[in-house]
Amino acid sequence: MRRFPFPAGLVLSLVATLALGGAATAKADPFVGTWHQRDVGTSNIFYFVDSPIGGVYPVLFWDDFTGVCNQNGNHGPMLWTGFAQKTDATHLAGSFGTYWCPDDGFGISENPLPLPERTEWTLVYDPATDTVSGGIGECVGTRQPSITTVAKAELEIAKGTFPPPNPGPPFVCEP
Repeated sequence: MRRFPFPAGLVLSLVATLALGGAATAKADPFVGTWHQRDVGTSNIFYFVDSPIGGVYPVLFWDDFTGVCNQNGNHGPMLWTGFAQKTDATHLAGSFGTYWCPDDGFGISENPLPLPERTEWTLVYDPATDTVSGGIGECVGTRQPSITTVAKAELEIAKGTFPPPNPGPPFVCEP
Protein backbone atom coordinates (compact mmCIF):
# COMPACT_ATOMS: atom_id res chain seq x y z
CA MET A 1 0.00 0.00 0.00
CA ARG A 2 1.33 3.39 -0.99
CA ARG A 3 1.25 6.25 1.53
CA PHE A 4 0.63 9.88 0.68
CA PRO A 5 3.24 12.32 1.97
CA PHE A 6 0.52 14.68 3.35
CA PRO A 7 -1.52 14.07 6.50
CA ALA A 8 -5.15 13.19 5.73
CA GLY A 9 -6.48 16.16 7.74
CA LEU A 10 -4.49 18.62 5.65
CA VAL A 11 -5.71 17.07 2.42
CA LEU A 12 -9.34 17.10 3.59
CA SER A 13 -8.98 20.72 4.70
CA LEU A 14 -7.56 21.71 1.32
CA VAL A 15 -10.34 19.89 -0.54
CA ALA A 16 -13.00 21.53 1.64
CA THR A 17 -11.49 24.98 1.07
CA LEU A 18 -11.41 24.46 -2.70
CA ALA A 19 -14.95 23.06 -2.76
CA LEU A 20 -16.40 25.86 -0.66
CA GLY A 21 -14.26 28.59 -2.15
CA GLY A 22 -11.64 30.52 -0.21
CA ALA A 23 -13.90 33.54 0.18
CA ALA A 24 -16.64 31.45 1.78
CA THR A 25 -14.60 31.15 4.93
CA ALA A 26 -13.95 34.90 5.24
CA LYS A 27 -16.79 37.24 6.19
CA ALA A 28 -17.38 39.99 3.62
CA ASP A 29 -16.99 43.58 4.74
CA PRO A 30 -20.53 44.93 5.17
CA PHE A 31 -19.63 48.50 4.17
CA VAL A 32 -17.99 47.77 0.81
CA GLY A 33 -20.32 48.37 -2.12
CA THR A 34 -22.83 50.94 -3.30
CA TRP A 35 -25.46 52.40 -1.00
CA HIS A 36 -28.49 54.48 -2.02
CA GLN A 37 -30.21 56.97 0.27
CA ARG A 38 -33.31 58.84 -0.80
CA ASP A 39 -33.46 62.38 0.44
CA VAL A 40 -37.19 62.70 -0.27
CA GLY A 41 -37.01 66.48 -0.14
CA THR A 42 -34.48 66.77 -2.90
CA SER A 43 -32.43 63.93 -4.28
CA ASN A 44 -30.90 60.50 -4.67
CA ILE A 45 -27.63 60.03 -2.81
CA PHE A 46 -25.18 57.24 -3.57
CA TYR A 47 -22.11 56.19 -1.58
CA PHE A 48 -19.55 54.12 -3.49
CA VAL A 49 -17.45 52.52 -0.74
CA ASP A 50 -14.34 50.68 -1.91
CA SER A 51 -12.32 48.02 -0.10
CA PRO A 52 -10.06 49.45 2.59
CA ILE A 53 -6.38 50.03 2.00
CA GLY A 54 -4.51 49.82 5.30
CA GLY A 55 -7.84 50.20 7.12
CA VAL A 56 -8.87 53.32 5.15
CA TYR A 57 -11.91 53.16 2.85
CA PRO A 58 -11.99 55.38 -0.26
CA VAL A 59 -15.53 56.75 -0.65
CA LEU A 60 -17.18 58.58 -3.56
CA PHE A 61 -20.41 60.45 -2.79
CA TRP A 62 -22.77 61.32 -5.64
CA ASP A 63 -25.91 63.42 -5.24
CA ASP A 64 -28.14 63.93 -8.30
CA PHE A 65 -29.80 67.22 -7.19
CA THR A 66 -27.92 69.72 -5.05
CA GLY A 67 -28.01 73.28 -3.84
CA VAL A 68 -24.22 73.46 -3.95
CA CYS A 69 -24.11 72.76 -7.70
CA ASN A 70 -26.75 75.30 -8.67
CA GLN A 71 -24.65 77.83 -10.56
CA ASN A 72 -26.70 77.29 -13.74
CA GLY A 73 -30.01 77.14 -11.86
CA ASN A 74 -30.26 73.41 -12.51
CA HIS A 75 -29.45 72.00 -9.04
CA GLY A 76 -26.99 69.77 -10.87
CA PRO A 77 -25.26 66.66 -9.56
CA MET A 78 -22.28 66.69 -7.25
CA LEU A 79 -19.33 64.32 -6.83
CA TRP A 80 -17.56 64.44 -3.48
CA THR A 81 -14.47 62.48 -2.47
CA GLY A 82 -13.58 61.24 0.97
CA PHE A 83 -12.05 58.61 3.17
CA ALA A 84 -13.33 56.65 6.16
CA GLN A 85 -12.34 54.15 8.85
CA LYS A 86 -14.35 51.73 10.95
CA THR A 87 -14.77 52.91 14.51
CA ASP A 88 -16.35 49.55 15.41
CA ALA A 89 -18.05 46.66 13.57
CA THR A 90 -21.10 48.75 12.60
CA HIS A 91 -19.79 52.32 12.28
CA LEU A 92 -17.84 53.82 9.37
CA ALA A 93 -16.72 57.39 10.09
CA GLY A 94 -15.09 59.67 7.58
CA SER A 95 -14.94 63.05 5.96
CA PHE A 96 -15.46 64.48 2.50
CA GLY A 97 -13.17 67.17 1.11
CA THR A 98 -13.00 68.11 -2.56
CA TYR A 99 -16.24 68.23 -4.49
CA TRP A 100 -17.00 68.80 -8.17
CA CYS A 101 -20.09 69.96 -10.06
CA PRO A 102 -19.82 68.21 -13.44
CA ASP A 103 -22.74 70.10 -15.06
CA ASP A 104 -21.58 73.62 -14.15
CA GLY A 105 -18.54 73.74 -16.42
CA PHE A 106 -16.07 74.34 -13.60
CA GLY A 107 -12.67 72.73 -13.57
CA ILE A 108 -12.07 69.95 -11.11
CA SER A 109 -10.02 72.25 -8.86
CA GLU A 110 -12.69 74.97 -8.72
CA ASN A 111 -15.38 74.73 -6.06
CA PRO A 112 -18.19 77.16 -6.93
CA LEU A 113 -19.33 77.54 -3.31
CA PRO A 114 -17.19 77.28 -0.21
CA LEU A 115 -17.78 74.22 1.94
CA PRO A 116 -15.92 73.31 5.11
CA GLU A 117 -12.49 71.88 4.36
CA ARG A 118 -13.78 68.62 5.77
CA THR A 119 -17.37 67.54 6.22
CA GLU A 120 -17.59 64.77 8.83
CA TRP A 121 -20.07 61.90 8.50
CA THR A 122 -20.77 58.43 9.89
CA LEU A 123 -22.60 55.51 8.30
CA VAL A 124 -24.15 53.03 10.73
CA TYR A 125 -24.65 49.49 9.43
CA ASP A 126 -27.66 47.44 10.57
CA PRO A 127 -26.86 43.74 9.99
CA ALA A 128 -30.48 42.70 10.66
CA THR A 129 -31.76 44.68 7.66
CA ASP A 130 -28.53 45.05 5.61
CA THR A 131 -29.05 48.82 5.53
CA VAL A 132 -27.09 51.90 6.56
CA SER A 133 -28.21 55.11 8.21
CA GLY A 134 -26.48 58.39 8.85
CA GLY A 135 -24.12 59.87 6.36
CA ILE A 136 -24.88 63.22 4.78
CA GLY A 137 -28.62 62.80 4.20
CA GLU A 138 -29.33 61.04 7.51
CA CYS A 139 -31.66 58.65 5.64
CA VAL A 140 -31.78 54.85 5.63
CA GLY A 141 -29.64 53.54 2.77
CA THR A 142 -30.11 50.32 0.84
CA ARG A 143 -27.42 48.19 -0.77
CA GLN A 144 -27.31 48.41 -4.57
CA PRO A 145 -25.07 45.57 -5.82
CA SER A 146 -25.86 46.16 -9.52
CA ILE A 147 -24.80 49.83 -9.39
CA THR A 148 -21.04 50.10 -9.47
CA THR A 149 -20.53 53.45 -11.24
CA VAL A 150 -22.07 56.92 -11.30
CA ALA A 151 -23.06 56.33 -14.94
CA LYS A 152 -25.01 53.20 -13.90
CA ALA A 153 -26.75 55.17 -11.11
CA GLU A 154 -27.77 57.85 -13.64
CA LEU A 155 -29.11 55.18 -15.97
CA GLU A 156 -31.16 53.55 -13.20
CA ILE A 157 -32.66 56.93 -12.22
CA ALA A 158 -33.52 57.61 -15.88
CA LYS A 159 -35.21 54.18 -16.09
CA GLY A 160 -37.34 55.04 -13.03
CA THR A 161 -35.68 52.58 -10.62
CA PHE A 162 -35.40 55.48 -8.15
CA PRO A 163 -37.69 58.51 -7.90
CA PRO A 164 -36.53 61.54 -9.86
CA PRO A 165 -35.20 64.50 -7.86
CA ASN A 166 -37.71 67.14 -6.83
CA PRO A 167 -37.40 70.46 -5.02
CA GLY A 168 -38.38 70.55 -1.39
CA PRO A 169 -36.99 70.84 2.10
CA PRO A 170 -33.53 69.27 2.36
CA PHE A 171 -32.64 66.22 4.43
CA VAL A 172 -36.14 64.82 4.90
CA CYS A 173 -36.08 61.02 4.89
CA GLU A 174 -38.74 58.67 3.65
CA PRO A 175 -40.59 56.84 6.43
